[in-house]
Amino acid sequence: MQEQQQQIQEQQQVNEQLQVQITELKKFVQSLSKNNELNYNSQATKTYLVQNTPNPFSADTKIQYTLPEHLKSAVLIISNTEGKTLQGKYVWDARRALDYLEMRPDVDASRLGMIGHSLGGQETLFTTAVDTRIRAAAASCGFGSLRTLKRDHINHNYALFVPALANNGGYGAVLSLVAPRAFLVAARTDDPIFPKDGIEETVAAARLAYAANSASERLSTFLEPGTHSFSSAMREAAYAWLDRWLEPGK
Repeated sequence: MQEQQQQIQEQQQVNEQLQVQITELKKFVQSLSKNNELNYNSQATKTYLVQNTPNPFSADTKIQYTLPEHLKSAVLIISNTEGKTLQGKYVWDARRALDYLEMRPDVDASRLGMIGHSLGGQETLFTTAVDTRIRAAAASCGFGSLRTLKRDHINHNYALFVPALANNGGYGAVLSLVAPRAFLVAARTDDPIFPKDGIEETVAAARLAYAANSASERLSTFLEPGTHSFSSAMREAAYAWLDRWLEPGK
């Protein structure tokens, strides 16, 4: 109990530090808008940027910013003072869950899998890529390609936009890191967040890595019509995939 209280206090301190950073960021942005050299005031659209759930700060956190009219959208990359990203924090959290599972006497640590939908699918991709303890995984509507996100002006969750990833292979490179372990990409063809051609583009890039590891059958897709959802058919396909590749001896 005492250890939990200490962790809560440490997290509160982190939150307070983030609020200070947000305040400084607001001041900085306001100073930019008053800069005559930039001359944004006459043609700007003032609005608020609010992180979608889960919010890394607090539920009512709003960051005011000024966006020139000639720009269609903007992405705010959030990292702490040590340069650690939100995506990195999510993966760190997921890996602690793996640590816990390994400690349990009723869990076979050689047969760990991961499954997730939407943000959970995104974290399934990144966590499986960096932690080889995950032997098989299935992601539903969790990622597409950076190219299509930019093309269609899709401004999704902050963690999805990892600094420098666009110059280092994008999500196809991340998925390639999973090879030769089993990974199922489940998606819907009319998902407004992850266009179908972006999903296919990322999977195609990763297939090269799977082929190089003589493991082509370990990367598969399940596509069906519909919007952003984890349908019963997708769930059945994901469960069957995990049953197949987490079977003893696989």
